Amino acid sequence: MSCPAKQSSVPPVDFEGDPMTIVYTLGFTAIVIAISLGYRKLWTAYWDHRIGPLGMRRIGKQGDRNLSREFAKEYQKSDEKTVGKDEWRVEALFDYPIKSTYPIEVQESVVQAHGFEHDRQFCFAQWYEPTPKGGEEVNKSPKEEPEKGTTAWWNLRPHWTCLTQRKVPRLTLVKTEIWVPDPHSRDYDEEDEYVKSGGCLVVKFPFTPSLNPLNIWSVFVARLVTWNWKSELTVTFRVPLNPTSSQVREKGYASDKFNIFMDYPSGLNMSSEIPGQTWKQLRYALGLSNRLALFRLDLTKNRNLYKCAPNEEQLDYQARLSYQDSYPLSIQNMSSIMATEEECLKKKLEIKFTPDSRRYRGNIYISGPKPFDEDDWTQIQIGDHKYHVSCRTTRCQLPTNDPDTGILTMKQNEPQNWLKKNRRIDAGSDAGCLGMQMVPTKEAIGSVIRVGDVVKVLRRGEHLYVTKPDPEFQRPVL
Repeated sequence: MSCPAKQSSVPPVDFEGDPMTIVYTLGFTAIVIAISLGYRKLWTAYWDHRIGPLGMRRIGKQGDRNLSREFAKEYQKSDEKTVGKDEWRVEALFDYPIKSTYPIEVQESVVQAHGFEHDRQFCFAQWYEPTPKGGEEVNKSPKEEPEKGTTAWWNLRPHWTCLTQRKVPRLTLVKTEIWVPDPHSRDYDEEDEYVKSGGCLVVKFPFTPSLNPLNIWSVFVARLVTWNWKSELTVTFRVPLNPTSSQVREKGYASDKFNIFMDYPSGLNMSSEIPGQTWKQLRYALGLSNRLALFRLDLTKNRNLYKCAPNEEQLDYQARLSYQDSYPLSIQNMSSIMATEEECLKKKLEIKFTPDSRRYRGNIYISGPKPFDEDDWTQIQIGDHKYHVSCRTTRCQLPTNDPDTGILTMKQNEPQNWLKKNRRIDAGSDAGCLGMQMVPTKEAIGSVIRVGDVVKVLRRGEHLYVTKPDPEFQRPVL
């Protein structure tokens, strides 16, 4: 048996004679590392973009909007044959978790005394400082001190005031997600802080800094994740959905008052949940310089509603609301919206008017009634439950804001101009009206409204709008 041939050793590679080999090797290594890190960053961004908090499920309708067919000609006019019949139905439902931000469309929603379960539970506010007018001293006492708690009294003092698209149109670019605990998820953990608080509110807004070598890769990844090469970076933060009393104490959420028009409700200041850098980015994205805060509805301090709502004796409970402008629920008739927008489309406008029912920020959108049939409703039934229709929805310039771009077309001011000219139908207000405001009956509290529910009118009557929120101005039901 012969021995195997002796293997000669491989001579060492002499790099000194081939410097390009070193360059190629280092370059190839750098590319491999960059691809690995890039893949990890891209996948992490994609995962967070698509999946969200662990152990949770997302609330809301995904994919096409229920009202996507509103642009079809056959949908823009009510079928007269359906008026007064059971073909009146709920077409779409919307929550607005943070007041005046982009909506979440849902297939169903639980009705609470203060509105839909997740509707306007949060509100951004900015710090207001009184400023001198016409050379006057800012702290100069007025001849007569305004009554404490009135708007005039508050205007003389620093305070928080809510943000809305009326003055900050880019709020529509702030998007939210509601995530609630999912016991069936393999990642579900009863001790998780978000599980204890009943869920998590995810808030996202666009932010693009000045490009530099340090952030150009992040901008590229953001655009790759969304498959939109015009996309901005997305900044994300999360807050507990409904913190428990122990969480409120542990995290030091202070209860404070802030202004919503003529009202000054209390709220839990949850600003400490948001990093300082994120606040700076949000102010930049919204075009603001004042200090901002995020308030959550304080469920221990009801925001009572009077105005045109039924009184406590009639309802068998005290009407209340979250951070809505005036009432807990709003309803929109699609044929009324289409009739309004058809008139706007007839005008020769510098900026083309884009019909979009989301401009009107209703909770409930229905089909079936003829245009403006809703003007004299006083009680309706949705599904199996009844609702008081308290007053008409008076319109400001907010519907002139494009819900997708945040461009407020004040110059042409449509549909505001058309509404003020043709829909000033309420003796209690000089504003144009479109839509109705509602209060749930006691029996409706805890029920669920679903897309497809039948809508019936039970009573009709007169309306007279009331502006002031104080109980002494409450109007008896007409």
